[in-house]
Amino acid sequence: REAGSYGAHVRGLNRLHQFDKVEILRVEHPSKSYEALDGMVAHVKSILEELKLPYRILRLCGGDLGFTSALTYDFEVFSTAQDRWLEISSISNFETFQANRLKLRFKNAEGKNELAHTLNGSSLALPRVLAGILENYQTEAGIVIPEVLQGLGKVKNPWPNVDAHSGAILVHYGLKEFGYYTVLFGVSRALGVLAASCWSRAMGLPLERPKSVTSDWLKQVIADKLAAEA
Repeated sequence: REAGSYGAHVRGLNRLHQFDKVEILRVEHPSKSYEALDGMVAHVKSILEELKLPYRILRLCGGDLGFTSALTYDFEVFSTAQDRWLEISSISNFETFQANRLKLRFKNAEGKNELAHTLNGSSLALPRVLAGILENYQTEAGIVIPEVLQGLGKVKNPWPNVDAHSGAILVHYGLKEFGYYTVLFGVSRALGVLAASCWSRAMGLPLERPKSVTSDWLKQVIADKLAAEA
């Protein structure tokens, strides 16, 4: 989790008060640190290519490098709404700078102490990934989910679960005390699971996580079963 900033160009999902990201950290032998850097760059590149987002990679010049970095690559995703590139990841080789402060050493082939190299980078800042998907996957019918994400969790089965319905109903009727709410929530969830299990048994469907269905859907499923048995 990283702190955000403020200003005219960092509003909305561009830069939140704080945001989550996956950080890559590596400690490497000095002779292999730049090979590791290339591997980290390839890893982030593969994620963006799987998401099919327009991106570019910048190798920062000496004047743009941070004080601690020996070499940095920035990844940027194009924002169609803002018509500009947004930084989405930064990967750096710090060589011995961090290792020197940490006293992160190893014995080399000659038996002498030698400082290791450290590298780190962000494997994509999540809010900007979301912004990139929302902006680059818009169609006349709505927003299309990237193909690589379509088999995951709520993307694969987007029906609301019983938790959302039971919680909304209880709060609507003024049952906001957590002691009562916890008990009623447990009972209502059990009833929701039981109802879904009964429907699944009746219609010969696999037992899975409860989901919302419409009356028209139920009528159609029953009609299809009757037609198949006739």
